[in-house]
Amino acid sequence: MISKQAIIVASDAGNIGKTFIASLILETLRLSTTVDAYVCDSKYQALYNRYGNKDDKGVILPFDKQNPRTGVGFLDISNPEEKEKFSQCLNTDSQFILFDLPANSTFALATTMGSPENFIEFLEFAETEPIFVCPIKDEKSVLSFNKLKSLFPEQKFVVFINGGAIKASFGVNAKKAAEEIARLKEEFKNETVICLEHVLSDRVFSL
Repeated sequence: MISKQAIIVASDAGNIGKTFIASLILETLRLSTTVDAYVCDSKYQALYNRYGNKDDKGVILPFDKQNPRTGVGFLDISNPEEKEKFSQCLNTDSQFILFDLPANSTFALATTMGSPENFIEFLEFAETEPIFVCPIKDEKSVLSFNKLKSLFPEQKFVVFINGGAIKASFGVNAKKAAEEIARLKEEFKNETVICLEHVLSDRVFSL
């Protein structure tokens, strides 16, 4: 019986908006339900810097003082010694657990859990359904999606086309940007697709 869902924002590609999309998901879900949030990249912790619990003076608390349900915890998904901590993360009564993975997502998951099969079995044992959210911006991110899909063929995937970033990359050539977004929508027509086409600043899409 599934009691909660693990939202795994994942891609091997960098600079495609993983943390930006994780932020959208976290803010939206926390409006109406409970979400434990974890940053899984020791080198890039923007989710923690933005949503981590702070003290009375507005100073962000260290990871060991964070409450993942209201702030952001840390899990080094690339470290096989973190398996026990990962198990503890799943032992929550929150409805959702959000994991913002590093750029080498497929390698990181395999390193921590040993194999894709072990990873899924671990989640099933904890009565947790995985949902992979894959940002798509360019061909490198498409290749990463295909790799993750081949590793976890039976699992639920959501393709998040980062249309705003695509528009920003094409600059004034709006027609080319629209053609690229349409091409990606067609390529992923058999998947669950979300497309955000609002153009925000380049700084936002570097998250």
